Amino acid sequence: MADLLQTGPTMVGVYFTTEATPRHTVYLLSTVQGFGIFTGAMLLSFLGKHIGHWKWQLGVPVTIMTIFGGLLALITPEKKNEAIAFAFLSATGYGYAQYLSIAYIQFGADQSELGIAGGLAGVA
Repeated sequence: MADLLQTGPTMVGVYFTTEATPRHTVYLLSTVQGFGIFTGAMLLSFLGKHIGHWKWQLGVPVTIMTIFGGLLALITPEKKNEAIAFAFLSATGYGYAQYLSIAYIQFGADQSELGIAGGLAGVA
């Protein structure tokens, strides 16, 4: 996912902006991944307990992240809408999986080391 977080802004800068592109357009294009991660985290927060099946909940977002991250390779300068959609959906899967994996790591930690486990998981 780190590649997606680095590739997305580069793709926006190279494919979809020029020197004449208004700043607000550049800023809007730059927020797609952030909103995707936020959306994934909120979906987990509101729907995670209701869905259950925690192992599936980790597998499905990783699959979504991988599929749409791979589809970003098909993007050309003429496919701006697809690039935005693929980046958003891939980042949504990332946000869901990232926060769920942090919770998983804390399940396996001793009570006295919950903060350390969660902190290290957020850094990794």
